[in-house]
Amino acid sequence: MVDVETGGFDPQRHPLLEIADSIIRMDDKGLLIPAPPLPCHVLPFIGSEIDPRALAFNGIDLDHPFRHAVPEREALTRILFLSFMSRVAIPQNSMALTLSERDLHGKVIRKSVVVTFEVIE
Repeated sequence: MVDVETGGFDPQRHPLLEIADSIIRMDDKGLLIPAPPLPCHVLPFIGSEIDPRALAFNGIDLDHPFRHAVPEREALTRILFLSFMSRVAIPQNSMALTLSERDLHGKVIRKSVVVTFEVIE
């Protein structure tokens, strides 16, 4: 399961601020058991706008001293790598995550990247 928090609803203007992943497994009784989440804080891209209402809603403090945010590409690489190391594969269209890749000035250089994956045993 992947969860994201953003600085608003417009991906052209509002940055990804946090991404977290948690592998969910089913036990012998059929109960879903989530693994501890793997969170990553993301630096807003240069030129992005952050809607104060989004921060009020998600509770993110961009100036928190322990936030340790990293660039978007590093955050996504980290989360996806850890997911794959936790036995996630890419054969099915069970979930799609659409991303915009930006240059250092916030200009979109690739409209979208679709990552699909499915948890396997």
